[in-house]
Amino acid sequence: MAEASTTLRDGRRLGFAEWGDPGAPPILVFHGTPGSRLLGRGMEMDARLIVPDRPGYGHSDVNPGRLIAQYVDDLDQLVE
Repeated sequence: MAEASTTLRDGRRLGFAEWGDPGAPPILVFHGTPGSRLLGRGMEMDARLIVPDRPGYGHSDVNPGRLIAQYVDDLDQLVE
């Protein structure tokens, strides 16, 4: 497992963890409430799992006044 974070265009931090084979194609895995990037623990397989924290959870900064649909913009920036 590797934990990391990225800085989004608006300056917020988005935390995530990667699990599994770093050479495999990535699969995004999303946690529910409550939850965090640690959801991938125990899910290791012959794949590369990327598990981002949602805004305000784990290592991701809060995005005040956000709409749930805006999370897609955060994910677009993560996969870039």
